Amino acid sequence: MIVSSVEVYPKECLGALWGYRAWSSVDVMRRAIIEQAIPFQTAERTLRSVDIREKHEWRCKDMLYKLCALEPIGDFHSHPHGSPDLSTADKDSMNIGDVELVIAISRKSKTTFWRYDTVKKELSGVFGDFRFKMAVHSCYKSKEKTKKFERISLLCPFAVGIGSKNFDITVPFPS
Repeated sequence: MIVSSVEVYPKECLGALWGYRAWSSVDVMRRAIIEQAIPFQTAERTLRSVDIREKHEWRCKDMLYKLCALEPIGDFHSHPHGSPDLSTADKDSMNIGDVELVIAISRKSKTTFWRYDTVKKELSGVFGDFRFKMAVHSCYKSKEKTKKFERISLLCPFAVGIGSKNFDITVPFPS
């Protein structure tokens, strides 16, 4: 997801999240486990939006159904120079039960270690020349039968280790 957002920067990236859900009788969705993030190469990108033709999206999803035992759980996309919050267009495109991972990307101003803010439910840090902030949002049906959105916790131990003494990012790219 990070590579996809850097590849098309300063335009938005878009991709599908595949994995599985851990259901509970207490709540609608306790956890979404993301196993694969597949970028859409044919997405039409601008500085403020990204979209994919429905036939291309379904063609990809059909192939993934045939290739693996995972299920679609939502999408990811980037917000260049923005926040990891959902826009009105993002909310309109989400279905009940979906998750949306939003990656805010900008040029770095200073180097910072990766960290998770438990209050904002936001993962952030610097990698290469870019600063990232990520948040996951879920869409669910309220008691009034309308769409409701909330940030859900994002657990990614790998990302929090980036920049630590055990993760050397100073190794030069091979020539």
